[in-house]
Amino acid sequence: MKTKKLNRGLLLGGVLIVGLAGYIVFDRVSFKSNKTDIENAVRDYLTGMANENVGLDESKKEEFKKLIDDSWGYNRFFEDNFLFNYTTASDIKENIDNLKEDGFKNGTITECRVDIDEIKVSKAGPNLAQAEVSYVVTFKGKGDAALVWSNYVYGSITDSFNVESSEGFNFDKNREKLKDIEYTGKMEYNDENVLYLELEGGKWKIVGEDGYHDSFNLYDENGGEINIDRIINGENESDKEDDNAADDDSSSQDGDSGDAQAPDSKTDDSSQAGESISDAQDMPEAQIKTGDDKMPAPDESKAGGEADA
Repeated sequence: MKTKKLNRGLLLGGVLIVGLAGYIVFDRVSFKSNKTDIENAVRDYLTGMANENVGLDESKKEEFKKLIDDSWGYNRFFEDNFLFNYTTASDIKENIDNLKEDGFKNGTITECRVDIDEIKVSKAGPNLAQAEVSYVVTFKGKGDAALVWSNYVYGSITDSFNVESSEGFNFDKNREKLKDIEYTGKMEYNDENVLYLELEGGKWKIVGEDGYHDSFNLYDENGGEINIDRIINGENESDKEDDNAADDDSSSQDGDSGDAQAPDSKTDDSSQAGESISDAQDMPEAQIKTGDDKMPAPDESKAGGEADA
């Protein structure tokens, strides 16, 4: 009798193991079939963000928030997590709501596009996926344009750089100094930027984001990096020319002691102000320029050199 009970127990255990293994295999196969849908959800969202930032004004705020509602879902873990600073739909919508009508006159984004290098999709839990996304946002604009993205991009160019002038954080005066500045901008995100998606009602929706951009830079019509600190603090172009002249003198002195070295200069094929942002992809890499305490401190040795070079 004991042998029969033992055999039944072994049989039941075997059935459970086989069933569990079958479920795991089925779940993985089912998830793989959803990878294309997940990638498309990420692409559609990022493309929509780029489109909504072009000419953003008071009349487009509700349309922008509709994109967020359509692309994002709700997951309590990401929404209420106090240990990790995940971006959620409510964060982005709050940034949109904080844009005021008077602020739109300070500048505008005229072109914006996203170039996605890679999307790595993997399973993160039951009905939960994570997408590691490498991409570049390229935009053209003028003045302190309204700009809303995901992690650590706060509503406008000035806010995102968070530059402290000699007068302190006086954003109104900072914006006034930027009003005539035209630029091409680049934000770069590497694969450490992760979007979490959950299957809701048969549709994959973003429920959280982790990571931040690796660089956020502005360039002039010749492809040279625009130094926001210099502009905000009232340093003019003659100061920049003096710095460049000092660099050239130093280079020529170095060249006298050995083989001649080619001086640093801008190439003739750099992006021009009137060209499309499609021509702006070869601009130089540069360090993050932001004063936000969640981001690395600004490297003031870039873009124009130091006055005592």
